[in-house]
Amino acid sequence: LYLSGWMVAALRSEFGPLPDQSMHEKTAVSGLIGELYTFLRQADARELDLLFTALDAAREAGDKAKEQEIQNQIDNYETHVVPIIADIDAGFGNAEATYLLAKQMIEAGACCIQIENQVSDEKQCGHQDGKVTVPHADFLAKINAVRYAFLELGVDDGVIVARTDSLGAGLTKQIAVTNEPGDLGDLYNSFLDGDYIDSAADIANGDVVIKANGKLLKPKRLASGLFQFRKGTGEDRCVLDCIT
Repeated sequence: LYLSGWMVAALRSEFGPLPDQSMHEKTAVSGLIGELYTFLRQADARELDLLFTALDAAREAGDKAKEQEIQNQIDNYETHVVPIIADIDAGFGNAEATYLLAKQMIEAGACCIQIENQVSDEKQCGHQDGKVTVPHADFLAKINAVRYAFLELGVDDGVIVARTDSLGAGLTKQIAVTNEPGDLGDLYNSFLDGDYIDSAADIANGDVVIKANGKLLKPKRLASGLFQFRKGTGEDRCVLDCIT
C-alpha cells in the first residue's frame, strides 16, 4: 500500500480537505497506518475463523477429503497484510523532527518511508510550481534521521525512497555551506541565478554576496527571501541529487 501525502492531506486532515502542502497533522499518516493494519489483521482473522470452522465440521462429518482440502487452504493461506510505503513529505521540520515522525510511522508498521528534498514550511505538491529545495547537507541529514529511526527499532532492512523535486523547483531557501571550491555546497550554489560584481559599490544594503568560480556573485533574492536558481538547470540539479 502506498500512502501518499496528497491523499492523506485530502482525506485525513481534521481541518478538512487540504492541498498537498504538509498542512495536515503530523500524526495523520502514522494513525492511518495503524488503522489499515488493524483492518487487514481483522480480515485475516475472519477468513481463518471461517476456514477452521469448516475444518472442524469436516472432521466431525468424517470427510477426510474435505478435511485435507481445507487444511491445504489453511497451510497456504495468503495474508491480507501487505507492506506499507508511507510518505513523510519533507519531514515536517528539521532532522530531529523527521526522526521522531519516521520512528512513529515505523512503529505503526511502515516498512518504507518516502521523503523529498523540499523545504517543509514551503512544501508544494509535486506537480506545482514554486517548489523550494534544501541544500544536500540538509536533505542527507533527514535521510540519515529516517535510517536511524529504522535501526533504533531493530529494522535493518527498512527502505527509504529519497525523492528529488529539483526538476520543477526554481528556488532555494538558503545558500549552501561550502568550505572549498568543488565541494557539494559549492556545486549546489553554482546553479544560483545572480549577477557578478566588481566592487563593493555594486552591493546594496542587505544584499548577499558569495564567491563562485573565483568571482563575487550577488544571488537574486526574491522579496520573500528565497533565492532563485538559473532557468534550465533543473535536470542538472536532479542528476547531482541522484549522484549524491
